[in-house]
This record gives sequence, structure tokens and C-alpha cells, in this order.
Amino acid sequence: MKSKSILFLLLTMFILGCGTIAHANPAPAPSAFNYFDIHGITLTPALFTSNQFMYTITLQSDAYLLSGGNKYSVTDIWGFFAVSKTGDSFTANGPDYGDWIWDQHPNKGNSVEVAGWLNAPKNVAMITPESGSITKAFNFTDFSFSGSAPVFGLHLTVDIPAGLPSPFLGGGATGNVIPKYVPEPSSLLALLSGTTALCGLRIRRKK
Repeated sequence: MKSKSILFLLLTMFILGCGTIAHANPAPAPSAFNYFDIHGITLTPALFTSNQFMYTITLQSDAYLLSGGNKYSVTDIWGFFAVSKTGDSFTANGPDYGDWIWDQHPNKGNSVEVAGWLNAPKNVAMITPESGSITKAFNFTDFSFSGSAPVFGLHLTVDIPAGLPSPFLGGGATGNVIPKYVPEPSSLLALLSGTTALCGLRIRRKK
């Protein structure tokens, strides 16, 4: 009888342990995300600006984020989420893609604040810019929201140069990011050209 009790206890611990492992990296809450200036990471198309459920993330080899005037190279992406930053909830679903597991916050009910995919094992299926650039597609099977549209969130890893602090509030090299894109030089040139033309037009109108 005693041996059966011990066996039952061990079996219970194993089952509970499996459950803990399965949820070791749950989808983060919206408050865990912070805005950063980002270069070299794009989402196509822009998130939920139209009736579009399939998105492609591109990570270029020179991708980086800026924090406090410092540049941190992005080494990999292992989470892609739709994030509510206004308190509005939404409903969403999606399939697992191998080790990219569908997850959401909160983890119960249909109405959520964060939903997307996480590569919890951080294995070879992560998005890494090993040769020029790499892309990965994600497809929501359904998505609906009222109020403000969710924004594009990532869980990624950066390289922290010697002597610099972590760019993330919690410290470390991994964090939850909502991209604020740094304009490319060509975009800045176009903006400058347009501004110059507008100024010239206003000057000519004053004459």
C-alpha cells in the first residue's frame, strides 16, 4: 500500500510538472511591452489596417533597436504578437507552427489583450538573420476587434555591447518590443525633398 501511495505521488508530480513546462513561457501582458526605435525588421502588410490575416516578418542581418542613443543588434526573434495598448480587448485564433506555439493573454476566455506565437524552446526555428535577411509567415485563422486596432509586438534578443546597460526594463538581453521604425536614408531624403518643395511653393506664393 505504501509503495502505491509513493507511485501515485510521483505520477501526480510528473503530471503537474508537465503542465508547468507547457506554460513556462506564456504570452506576456500588454504592460510588458515597450516601444523602441527599430531598424531592419518589417511586418507585411501593416497589422490589421485591412481585412488581412496572413503576415510576414522580415529580419535583416543589420537589424537593431535604439535605446538611450545606443544601438543594440537584434540576434533573433522568438515571439510575434498582436498587442492591445489601449485597454481594448479582441478575439483571435491561430494554428501552431511546429515549435511556434499559439498563445494568448489572458489564457482563458475569448476576449484577450495579447495573442500570437512564441518559440518557447528558442531553437533553430527562431527567426535569425543568418544570411542577408530571413522571412517567416504567420496566419491568424480569425481575428476581430472593436475600438482601436492592436499593434505589432515582438519578443526578441539583442546583443548588448560591453559597457552598455540592458535596453529592457527587466534587464537581460531579451525583451518585448513594439517597433517604432527608424526612417531609412531614402525615406529621409524623400521627406526632405518634399519639405523643400513645399517651402519653395509657400515662398513663391508670398511673392
